[in-house]
Amino acid sequence: MTTSTERDGPRRDATWALPLLALLTVLAALQRFPARTHEGLWFDEVFTVVLAVQDHPALIDRALADQTNPPGFYLLAWVWTRLGGFDLEWLRTLPALAGTLVVPAVAMLARQLGVHWRGALLAAVIANASPLLLAMSLELRAYAPLALLAAVSSALALRQAARPRESLRTAAPLALTQLALVSLHYFGALVVVGQCAALWWTDRRRLFRAVLTALPAALIAVAWVALVLSRAGDAVVGGNATWIEPADFARLRGFAPSVLGTLGLPAGSILSTTLLAAAIVLAAWQALTAASVGAPADESPSTAAGTDAHARARWLLALGVLPLGLVFVASSLGPRSLWVPRYLIVVLPALCILLAALTDMPARLARAAATTALAAWALLGGTHDAAARALKPDWTRIVRSLAGEAPATVCTNESYVALPLRYHAVREAVPLTVLDFRDCAAQRRGDRAILRAETVASLQGLIQAGAVVGAGRSLTEARPAVDIRRLRWPPRPDARD
Repeated sequence: MTTSTERDGPRRDATWALPLLALLTVLAALQRFPARTHEGLWFDEVFTVVLAVQDHPALIDRALADQTNPPGFYLLAWVWTRLGGFDLEWLRTLPALAGTLVVPAVAMLARQLGVHWRGALLAAVIANASPLLLAMSLELRAYAPLALLAAVSSALALRQAARPRESLRTAAPLALTQLALVSLHYFGALVVVGQCAALWWTDRRRLFRAVLTALPAALIAVAWVALVLSRAGDAVVGGNATWIEPADFARLRGFAPSVLGTLGLPAGSILSTTLLAAAIVLAAWQALTAASVGAPADESPSTAAGTDAHARARWLLALGVLPLGLVFVASSLGPRSLWVPRYLIVVLPALCILLAALTDMPARLARAAATTALAAWALLGGTHDAAARALKPDWTRIVRSLAGEAPATVCTNESYVALPLRYHAVREAVPLTVLDFRDCAAQRRGDRAILRAETVASLQGLIQAGAVVGAGRSLTEARPAVDIRRLRWPPRPDARD
């Protein structure tokens, strides 16, 4: 029987934990909102804005042609811009808000798993300081909302599993978040797969209901992939993803620093990797040992049901480690790598909770010391790495310097480079014309060529058309890093006076 003292335990914890969580959320907002306008929009963000300008049929058509993501985030951006316009501060408010809300969402997911408030708050601290989340909170793309929905959807899946009598009331919100996940990004499906795998591993009696709830998301995902394949025809599917580097164990080890940070030190990278590996090993040991009996007294019955240390470890492995393994294997064995850290932000909530579990020690003093040390490392290492990353280029300044006081023409060989130039030239009313290499060669015009260093061979088309190409000046802070080369077009030898 649960005594009144045991029932009052969670209430007493909440009296100090909830204000602390609110303070953490405010601090997360202060880290993100003032920085919204520190950097200009770069290619992927400009692509989002370009799609948000269009009507829905054109938006869907362009997303189909691009193949990179389902159209969910572009539709969200369409709504967002109709609410507040296209000002940079307003545009970046969307990811900043999502990135801020990830902090309480991770804590709530931890509580739904039956984690004590101390561990839940530590997981929220780690999530807040994650260099990956901090960076994605300032980019107008799907990744911060993706992390938020991963945490919220998994908490709803746990709630549905713990409260079978309320299946109808819990199924609808869960199905909606799963639909949103697969609509935002292909990797959103990994969260849904992880939820089903966790139920298969912990309570197969609930698996059929979980699969039934996930069916709408599965149908939407399959329908979108079918549309992409149909639209592609004989063209290579995923041809715009050739930039992704092959997955290897070095890149696998390199993911931990994006979660915990390194403080700019080689030893910091080793420490982050070691901590994450230890958290995974600890969870695997707990998942494979016999389930503990009952729930700790400081957990409420609603959150602890079905999520003792044994089941909790299985849920976290299914949500955090299984997707990493699937992507790594697919990238190693498949025709094209899929290993991109920002894509894997879907596992961030689960990994933060796994890391917080490292501080679960019997002795109170040791537990407090471990919690303080891990929180301090996350705050110092993560915040340092986020601040030290290369800034996006100031495209407004770049297009103004390219045009000067007179109209100018720039030649590019990829839309990845051309799109931000065109966008900012129009936005700033700068007389800058952006042409691709073929048009520049055909018209024998262009003051400068801008291209990625690895595509320098494409300059031969301009040279054959008569252009004299100057030495390159690298714009290394751009994404991607590009070279700027001056062009000169001497008169043709056979040109008449």
